[in-house]
Amino acid sequence: MDDAKPGDGRIEPDPRFRSRLQVAYGLRLAIGLASDILAFVLAFFLALLVGVIVNQLFLENTYVDGITGTFEWRTLQFTVLAAVALFVFFVLGHYRLPVPAWTAYCHVVLVCLILLLAEGFLVYAAKYHLSRLWLVNSWLLATGLIPLGRAVTRRILDRMGLWRIPSLVVGTGEVAEHVRQVFSADPALGYEIVGVVAPASMAAPQDGQLWGQLCEKRGGRFIILALSAEETIVYSDLLADLVRERLPFAVVPSLGGLPILGFDQLSFIGQDFMMLVAKNNLGQPIRRRVKFAADLLMASVMMLACLPLFALFAWLISRDGGPVLFRHRRVGQRGKPFDCLKFRTMVPDAQRVLEEHLRRNPDDAAEWEQNFKLRNDPRVTPIGRFLRSTSLDELPQLINVLRGEMSLVGPRPITEAELSYYGRDVMFYLEIRPGITGLWQVSGRSDTSYAQRVMFDTWYVKNWTLWHDIAILLKTIPVVFGRKGAL
Repeated sequence: MDDAKPGDGRIEPDPRFRSRLQVAYGLRLAIGLASDILAFVLAFFLALLVGVIVNQLFLENTYVDGITGTFEWRTLQFTVLAAVALFVFFVLGHYRLPVPAWTAYCHVVLVCLILLLAEGFLVYAAKYHLSRLWLVNSWLLATGLIPLGRAVTRRILDRMGLWRIPSLVVGTGEVAEHVRQVFSADPALGYEIVGVVAPASMAAPQDGQLWGQLCEKRGGRFIILALSAEETIVYSDLLADLVRERLPFAVVPSLGGLPILGFDQLSFIGQDFMMLVAKNNLGQPIRRRVKFAADLLMASVMMLACLPLFALFAWLISRDGGPVLFRHRRVGQRGKPFDCLKFRTMVPDAQRVLEEHLRRNPDDAAEWEQNFKLRNDPRVTPIGRFLRSTSLDELPQLINVLRGEMSLVGPRPITEAELSYYGRDVMFYLEIRPGITGLWQVSGRSDTSYAQRVMFDTWYVKNWTLWHDIAILLKTIPVVFGRKGAL
């Protein structure tokens, strides 16, 4: 085939541009695969070591044959299944472009769980004696060691200049600016924004290498399209050239407040469009029951584990003669009011103290008017300040969960007066039970504005998944112990 010439209508990708990308992607693939392979090897042998120690110390070598007698067969079996896991991670794009950490971890947990069940079935079908402790711990350790190894890998790649991909945002308006802000604020996402380009400013070069020359000029290696629906139509020829040049790109569609995760994607062979079918996860009775059952199970376990803390805090709080618990009226699911429980953290005559303080301090009065909270609240007792800073004052809300009034994860419980701040989005708040923790808490808590809290609550309801609940619960732990954003 003859080389392409200017004006012949053919667009060939810049070989220099693609070679640099291929080197970067090749190194990311090699280091990422090496990290996951090492994690599987460590998980396998650490689980083996635990099995041997437990068998010798507590079981008097009763199950030694389940370890030593099946070592070769189990090694081969685990190797094959681990290779399957690596292939799945490769297909899901874990080694090519940065995948959000919680999305990647969800994939890791699901894949390891499925392979654990698969290996358990193989052991049962083959009817050979294998240590169940070794079997289960291998995959459980893998779910922890793989993300840990990837965190170390990310640091190594970042120091080598291979983690953050220089990216150009193409678009105008709020979507493009929001993309720039999000990726610039969190380098761990892996995209280094080197510029924002308006599509109207892009003039076609003589040789047809529009996108390649743009990236070369601006130092970009990846293109993020953040266009409105109108811009997508107006600049369709530019987008077609991007596909022809075969440069890596991503599309950030403007959904106008629609659920991000609440769609099933349908594509049609031979047709240049796709259809997104909306779904409401929390509108499905089975998913509501799963969430409720998970709440009851976890709240029961947590309640039993926290009984000593309940007794200690009750004794410390009651020493000033006031009640241990504070009940405040909140709006629950479908607008039903309930008494939200907390450990009392304020002096008994809190209302009088507040009114007097606001009268003397106009700046604090303005803060109260805006957020209904004060950073330096004079009503809070010393033990109450500790409980608030660690969010341990909310422990009694486990009782609300067991009563069916609250959920472990959900929107922030609010008063009836606060409903007006939600506007037309109040229906999302009323759709489910409010939560002890939520997206608002792990995203800044009292450091966020009220409008942001409303946005977090509505986003959570529209995009609910059980995995989101698990992720938020896990993220709550460092937030609580770090006392970030707490009052």
